Amino acid sequence: MSGDDGTRFYDWDKTCSFRADVTMVIAARDRGKTFGLRRRSLRRAIERGLRFVEVCRHKEEIGGVMQGYFDRLAALPEFEAYEFLCEGRRGKFRRRVEEGEKRPAWETACYFVALTEAQKLKKQT
Repeated sequence: MSGDDGTRFYDWDKTCSFRADVTMVIAARDRGKTFGLRRRSLRRAIERGLRFVEVCRHKEEIGGVMQGYFDRLAALPEFEAYEFLCEGRRGKFRRRVEEGEKRPAWETACYFVALTEAQKLKKQT
């Protein structure tokens, strides 16, 4: 269950390469399923501008999920050139700059939504 890049995370790149309409992954705890997918999604947001959605069961859980959402990812060497922020139900990133340089605008990587709001949210653009 290691990725092509030598990590011990679940290999989401291989799983997604099958281009299935529905994918179900069942594995033991601590195999990197959630972390690996979050990592892959963030990498694609930065490299390709593809946004993703983090779905929580209930609206009340969103704040807890947003808190520290990027902390473990930010510690990875592949993301050291970026800084991260969660605000307003969005996860954002921007490239780090040297002191005195103009900071780039924050870009949205993901949205945080609740399943309990699905009917309302599906009507939004």
